Amino acid sequence: MKKKDKNITTIEGLGKDVKKLAVTIDDMAKAVNKGFTAVQKQINGMDGRLDQIDGRLDHMDSRLDHIDGRLDQMDGRLNNLEMTTREMNQRLDRMEESYKELTDTLDKFLKRLTDREEEMILMKEELKQIKKALKERFDIDIGILK
Repeated sequence: MKKKDKNITTIEGLGKDVKKLAVTIDDMAKAVNKGFTAVQKQINGMDGRLDQIDGRLDHMDSRLDHIDGRLDQMDGRLNNLEMTTREMNQRLDRMEESYKELTDTLDKFLKRLTDREEEMILMKEELKQIKKALKERFDIDIGILK
């Protein structure tokens, strides 16, 4: 072995050691090749499983698309229901306002009627007193029905 420096060794003059080194490199290459082959088989197996997962995900995606369509239909129905409810609430509000106006009108009418009845009662009493006074003082009977 020739040494150029203390730490650098050349291949010249090794003889048998170079052959051992070559065999060792060939053995290492075979071992690495076996490792790559095993890894390739594992990768191929993983590809099959990933393809299965892709199939399942595609199936789930189509089912989710179907569900999304159904949810869109339900959203449309809910919007229609909301519009109908809003319209019904508006109609109910108008009916309540009409009911309130009718109630107010009836209250006013009943008050006027009650006032008229009270007035009629008072007028009857006054008329009785007038009749009595005419009868007693002037002997005049003004009864309508005799």
